[in-house]
Amino acid sequence: GKEQETVIRLLRPDLEAAVKEDSRILREVAPLIENHPDMKGTGLERFGKFIEPLEKAVQEELDVTKTALNQAEGARHYTKTLETLDRAKKIYIKSAVPKIYYEKESGKTVFIQELAPGTSMDRFFEHDPMLRRLVSESVAEMWLREALFGTGSFFHTDLHPGNVLAGRLADGSVQVTILDFGMVDR
Repeated sequence: GKEQETVIRLLRPDLEAAVKEDSRILREVAPLIENHPDMKGTGLERFGKFIEPLEKAVQEELDVTKTALNQAEGARHYTKTLETLDRAKKIYIKSAVPKIYYEKESGKTVFIQELAPGTSMDRFFEHDPMLRRLVSESVAEMWLREALFGTGSFFHTDLHPGNVLAGRLADGSVQVTILDFGMVDR
């Protein structure tokens, strides 16, 4: 077969214990926050009601099998060629999502994906702020179209510069690679 550079994505072994400890601390301080006189009228008097949904969201993000499945679905929604919104400086942007090669079901702690090309958006665009604006606007438009009008109502809910790599392709277009599908919505 063809050789392919890959990345092994896994959870830190101590991460689940750290999350449980964070939840314990939140539950312990919730009554203190809720009952503090300075919290009246701030919305924080209902702080404890946010802990359970937060715990559920974090647990879903820790499930790498689910992340791998989300990433495979994300590839169907976010692999496309975009054109910058600024017609004066027309640049083609190829959006991609790394392919998943293996997901380990038992234990839900590891999966293997193709190595995503590119570098951080900050590093890639540090010498060309205009290109940063054009690419960022195009990616934001793609995300909004998917979130509001997309087929299947699937969208990445943690799309920030740390979850996007950027690079220049041989044909002059810019490739943005979207990473980390641990948090999605439908």
